[in-house]
Amino acid sequence: MKLGTGVWVWMDRATDSDLLEWSRLSRRNRSRVDRADDEVQDYVDQRIDAFRTHTGIVHLGDLERSAFGWTDHEPEEPGLRTS
Repeated sequence: MKLGTGVWVWMDRATDSDLLEWSRLSRRNRSRVDRADDEVQDYVDQRIDAFRTHTGIVHLGDLERSAFGWTDHEPEEPGLRTS
């Protein structure tokens, strides 16, 4: 099992302290994932609401520019769909 900072322990040789550390790290990681998912859900909820009020807009990029003021024009990444 991975205990962080490059420390790995075979489960067969893990101690109670190792298990507690593994559990602590797992909870911390889960908390980070949950916070990141909350951000995704908030973003999507805002965009879905904006799509409902901007009925003529079909694509997210157009919505971002119109409703949220997005102006960043990064070069297109190869292989991404543009239509």
